[in-house]
Amino acid sequence: MLKSNQFFKKNLLAILLLIPILIISSDRNFASDTIREETIAPVSCTNQQLNSCINNIITKLNVVIQENNTLKQKMQATNIYSVSPDTPTETPTKDGAWSVIDGMVKEIDLTMPSKVLIFYSLTVSAIESAVAGWVATRLLINNNPVMTSGRVVQLHPGSILEDSTDTLLAAQEMQLLPAGHHKIELQWRATGCKWKQWASAWYGHGGLGGRTLSIVVLPAP
Repeated sequence: MLKSNQFFKKNLLAILLLIPILIISSDRNFASDTIREETIAPVSCTNQQLNSCINNIITKLNVVIQENNTLKQKMQATNIYSVSPDTPTETPTKDGAWSVIDGMVKEIDLTMPSKVLIFYSLTVSAIESAVAGWVATRLLINNNPVMTSGRVVQLHPGSILEDSTDTLLAAQEMQLLPAGHHKIELQWRATGCKWKQWASAWYGHGGLGGRTLSIVVLPAP
């Protein structure tokens, strides 16, 4: 028993020094942009205090393990966000200026760098007579246009079609976003004529939502 106590006393400081290393390593693995350091002062234990010291070490190690498990669960989770307004809207102008589509804005908070899949769909109809009018859409992330997300629908040259059949604009985009707060918006612009997005697409056939913005935060690799 005496030899066992002496072994724990000799190795107590080494075990204590290991704890902050485990904590730092954990934070580096699961949230590389945030490294938290914890300083633990060396402890000198008598034989009478040895059991108490060992229990304290075990308690701290259990805290580290619990933090690691929580971070792993966050990494393995898939979070889905979606907005699908049920009110109609139309392009405010027909001069080609970009504007945010009503209700097509979503803000998210990421606890760590993540792959984010963004999908949108929008059904539109021309509501004015026009010659070669068109409407375009694009995503905006943190006020930065995502050019690869752009889509456009153009009336056939010479067409003066009004109240045209619903036309679908849709795109998906994969982005790697850092930890923090992010704002994702869907914009549109039109020339030649105004366009409208009705409350629902093909309303007489089941009331399918006419515009949707969906965001999927994928598990970290």
